[in-house]
Amino acid sequence: MLKHLKKYASWYAVERRKRKIRERAIVPDTPTARKYLDAYNKEVTQIAFVLYSKYRFSLEMNIYDSKVTYVTFREPFISVLIEDKAIADTHRAIFEHNWASAILK
Repeated sequence: MLKHLKKYASWYAVERRKRKIRERAIVPDTPTARKYLDAYNKEVTQIAFVLYSKYRFSLEMNIYDSKVTYVTFREPFISVLIEDKAIADTHRAIFEHNWASAILK
């Protein structure tokens, strides 16, 4: 992810801070992830880690309003946007369950 999105991630972090857009992320616990996230904007971001040996993510999922997005970080890149309240609410409930089970940093 960092290889392809480093420039965008920096811009987006500044925009989120400016607009006070809060974010929570569940991230596989790796040395690379911890190093990157140590310098991440903690003012508007909360991170929870899960065991990398057990949970290996191969895409990013975002849930906001009545939307769910999926973005892969391998070539060819694929992104999907689903706009449906029931789907977004279900993903949000799953996220909340997983957030409660994760290791907060």
